[in-house]
Amino acid sequence: MKDKHLILVTTIPTLLYLFFWLFYPFLYNIYYSLHYYRLPRPELFQFIGISNYLYLFSDADFYLAVRNTILFIAVCLTLEFFLGLLIALVLSREFKGIGILRTLLIMPILIPSISIAILWRLMIFPQMSVINYLLNTLFNIDVHWMAGGFPTFLIVILIDAWQWSPFIGLILLAGMLGVPIELIEAAKVDGASPTTVFFKIILPYLKPVILIALILRFLDLIKLFDPIYAVVTGGGSGIETLSVYIYKKGFKVLDIGYGGSVSVVFWIGAFVAANLFVRRFKEYLA
Repeated sequence: MKDKHLILVTTIPTLLYLFFWLFYPFLYNIYYSLHYYRLPRPELFQFIGISNYLYLFSDADFYLAVRNTILFIAVCLTLEFFLGLLIALVLSREFKGIGILRTLLIMPILIPSISIAILWRLMIFPQMSVINYLLNTLFNIDVHWMAGGFPTFLIVILIDAWQWSPFIGLILLAGMLGVPIELIEAAKVDGASPTTVFFKIILPYLKPVILIALILRFLDLIKLFDPIYAVVTGGGSGIETLSVYIYKKGFKVLDIGYGGSVSVVFWIGAFVAANLFVRRFKEYLA
């Protein structure tokens, strides 16, 4: 009886927190998505059913945002995984100053994403671009990073990779340090090369850790916002993701109803994608 009482005491506050901070705003957002509601004309507020959703699936800008989101996720996940794996391999070795290096790699993760994005914006700003100065000096190249298109897409990827590759690297490093040293030593005694040791012993042990790292980054990348907003002020230039598109509709155009419908579809898509991701690779978590 005491156990049941303790469970109720600890569970009810958690459920109340989830309701008021997660479920209630989500349900309220669904309510607004079924209405025509633009802040400049609140007197025109009216129920329109699924009209916002019907317009959403015929909106070319929405499909562009979906494409950009998928593209950013695919490129950033791939790049950050391989960079993180390289970082983990370097940090798994013992040498003088390894503790300091591991500490320094944590620093980009601790800095707010918007601050990092603004710093990069200063480095690519047309009148004071440090990056362009180096490119011009070394290769006689001058790139307009903020003009949109591929250069802007590339700089956003570099910003995200610079900040979060160490995060994946530290997770993979923790997995590498957990590999039984006896297996590695036995393989070396049998004449296995470092490449064979990595692919036959270390990598199989890392599969659950790799999956966890990729899921965490996937859930973060699907709402990528800060670098795009900072590099291209307010987003735009054809590279906006779904999160930026929701911001523009809800907070710049002030179309609360349509912005709400986009965010509902976005949430459902993220939920389904994350579940498919986990189901596809759940055997590696066993």
